[in-house]
Amino acid sequence: MNPKSVLLFFFFVTFGLSAETKPVVYQITGRAIETVSGKSILYATLTLQNDSAKTIKRISSDVSGKFTVSVSEKRKYSLIFSALGYAEVKKKN
Repeated sequence: MNPKSVLLFFFFVTFGLSAETKPVVYQITGRAIETVSGKSILYATLTLQNDSAKTIKRISSDVSGKFTVSVSEKRKYSLIFSALGYAEVKKKN
């Protein structure tokens, strides 16, 4: 085996190993809306909590009420929605 072949082989083996260790990212997406009128709630604050009520992330929805939260673990979470002029709502999945 010539040295170039060995080097090329090791490159592919190490590249394959590094690709396997890439962390998995899960996304929680949705839209904050009023239950009565169906209107979007602009810039609602969303708090993501794990099952032991520890806050993981806090974000706000965009101008159309849409949001995306990235998490690294597939598990049960709670989303707490709050906005000025609205009652706080807690959703569990």
